[in-house]
Amino acid sequence: MSKRQSFLYGFFIGGIVAGAAAILSNPMKSKDIKTRVCQNIRHLENVLGELKNEGVSLKQQIAQSAKESMEIFKEVAQDLNKSFQTWQMEIEPNKKELEKKVKEIEEKLKELEKSSNKQEP
Repeated sequence: MSKRQSFLYGFFIGGIVAGAAAILSNPMKSKDIKTRVCQNIRHLENVLGELKNEGVSLKQQIAQSAKESMEIFKEVAQDLNKSFQTWQMEIEPNKKELEKKVKEIEEKLKELEKSSNKQEP
């Protein structure tokens, strides 16, 4: 048996022995003790029932929030994609113009290199 199991068994057995000792040394009548125990058990059952209901409600809320978040994320992704495509279409003429100017500059540089090579003896 592992140390953890030994500790847990000792803890539970000690709790039971302490509870029994408290009940036996208590000056209250056994009828009063039974009544209080029953009341506490009912209260504990009510609390556990409420916790269970709140847990189920929380689980449903989380599922609904996740579903709505995914829908919103998809919409945002589509909007971003459309915006990016629109932006690409808008810059396409400028892009082509810039490419054309870069080619012209490259050609002029080549011409300058050729002319400078011809002038050097």
